[in-house]
Amino acid sequence: MFQVKHIHVFYILLAFSVFPFADVFCQDEAPVAEKTIVPINNGEPVSFVIARPADISKSSGNEDWFPAFSLEYLFFRLNAIGNFTVVDPETLSTQIREYYAFNHTPPSRQEYIDAAKEFNASFVLYPEYKIDKKNALQFSMTLQSVNNSDKKVICSYSCDIEKADEGIDSCINQLIVGIGITPENYTAKFLRTKIVGSSKCEKLIGTSLISSRKAQGKNHAKIAEDLKKCASQEQAFLADYLGSLEFAKASGFENAALLMKDLIFNLGPVYPALYPLAAQFFRLADQNENAMQMVKVAEGLNLKTNRLVLEKALVLEALNDWDNAERAYQEVMTIDAGDFHALLFLMRKYNKDKKASDALSLSRIFEAKYPDNGYGFLEKAKSLIIDGQSKAAQTALAKAETLLPDNVEARVLMGDLYMQENDYNSALKHYSKAIGLAPQNVDANIKTANAYTLAGNYREALETLKKIAVKFYDNPLVQKGIGMAEFQVGDTSSAKRDLNRYMQNGEPDLKVLLTLGHIYDGLGQYRKSAEMYEKAIPLDENRSMAQRRLDAENAKAGGSKQVEEEKPVYDGASRAATSKFNTKLVVRILTAAVCVGGIAGGYLMNNKIKDTQTKYDNARNKADIDSYHTDLKNQQTMRLLFYCLGAGAGAGFTVTFFIK
Repeated sequence: MFQVKHIHVFYILLAFSVFPFADVFCQDEAPVAEKTIVPINNGEPVSFVIARPADISKSSGNEDWFPAFSLEYLFFRLNAIGNFTVVDPETLSTQIREYYAFNHTPPSRQEYIDAAKEFNASFVLYPEYKIDKKNALQFSMTLQSVNNSDKKVICSYSCDIEKADEGIDSCINQLIVGIGITPENYTAKFLRTKIVGSSKCEKLIGTSLISSRKAQGKNHAKIAEDLKKCASQEQAFLADYLGSLEFAKASGFENAALLMKDLIFNLGPVYPALYPLAAQFFRLADQNENAMQMVKVAEGLNLKTNRLVLEKALVLEALNDWDNAERAYQEVMTIDAGDFHALLFLMRKYNKDKKASDALSLSRIFEAKYPDNGYGFLEKAKSLIIDGQSKAAQTALAKAETLLPDNVEARVLMGDLYMQENDYNSALKHYSKAIGLAPQNVDANIKTANAYTLAGNYREALETLKKIAVKFYDNPLVQKGIGMAEFQVGDTSSAKRDLNRYMQNGEPDLKVLLTLGHIYDGLGQYRKSAEMYEKAIPLDENRSMAQRRLDAENAKAGGSKQVEEEKPVYDGASRAATSKFNTKLVVRILTAAVCVGGIAGGYLMNNKIKDTQTKYDNARNKADIDSYHTDLKNQQTMRLLFYCLGAGAGAGFTVTFFIK
């Protein structure tokens, strides 16, 4: 795990971790440049689309792995060059459906040109190859401008198939020279560093990439392990890189992050694009502190990229650092004003800060760019609710519900809007859908119970809350809802218990205090009732109801018969009286001890229940949930027994004072 205090040490280690440079030129044949090209970028960044390598021999040999291998090889090499922007192959495949169909005819050149325009790329790089029966490889690359039909042959290179990486590297070097780019020193070192081992590893990489396109679930993990093994045996950095991506496809984000981190360390500070990937995988593994460390290392090494800025914002969001995340996303917006994550987060932040107009301005941009994304409509609805536009909010929420069929929040908000209109039946329909999606959602259940209560259906309100009471028995709002519902159905004893529990855990509440005052009045406990009404007065805006009830209770308490305790008379004349007194003293001491022990046992058991409740709340699999559920029931039973024992002994202790 990374620690902040070790970052500078990490920089030093990175600086000395580059492997010895590899000789990248074929020893058998020299490259033959078909045409010398003039530098075309004038110092400006160059953006590329890399076409899928095409077999110009039109034959089906035994080297089907080569186009997949050479494509990823080119991407891995070129993506490390700071002056280059290479459209990610995964992104490109969303535009060109046959891009990864290695056993199909390659897409047309026009398809690549159209895709390049879509992604604002300046050039398309067309790799071509031919492998004869003697395993001799001929590899070439052609560069075409997107804005005109100019085509420039970069290189044509021939060597044995077992030295394929050397041939591709030679063409990459000629591409860099031809375009007129001088790589940074660390990039030049990377371009001279061998990134694959033997031809056996090259074939494994190619076949693994083809298998990956057909793989699901555990197959990706198996492919990742194979690539990792190949990398460890032959120091094949490309296999490490692709293995990390395969772990991520299998949702093994921790393995993906650790493998990417090791790759960064072994390569040295030569590949800026790897840092945001490592940060992303750590973030997806819920290791946000490690993710932020990867961002800080890259920033410290001055390897900041647009992708790193976005990943930093995403990590800060995951850490709930709202203010710093906002600043990071504002920087993302300067790079891409239509970035999905930035727009969505900033809408949420503005809604959180009650800045409805700012959120609505962004929602219009979001809706225009992502018209089929329900989260945009959800945030738009929140802004409209803040702005008091209930009808418009309902329209936006209806769209969100359609686009997000599994979203609980949209249904709860729609229920809230109907509650404002006192349309309890419509509200209950939406709350019920929310509970159907998330049965243990506290907010949805409490609001459902409230809707039932206002509709006069108190038993349904009580049943709704009892379903979640076992898991959320310490939640003050659940206690309040159950207590109020119990009072409405006539169970005043239970209502008194649960409302007093709420008083211990929740905020002072006028309705709860008035209800408790009414319950104590019915039990003839006028002073206790008066105490409740006295606490209610500061919460009563007009202070009329609470004050009237307090005055009434004080009158009742003052007019009731107050029985004074008689002082015991003991003249020491009667031995029988002395014996009885000693017996009562022993009983009194024993009952007092049992009372204290019972209450203490109940208190200790209550603490144990809270600990088990925390584990239950954090449980994710069914076995743990069932186990903790059983523990909670047993512990609650034991707590009740202790308290009953203490209460019984306390009653016995009290009785000793009335026995003559």
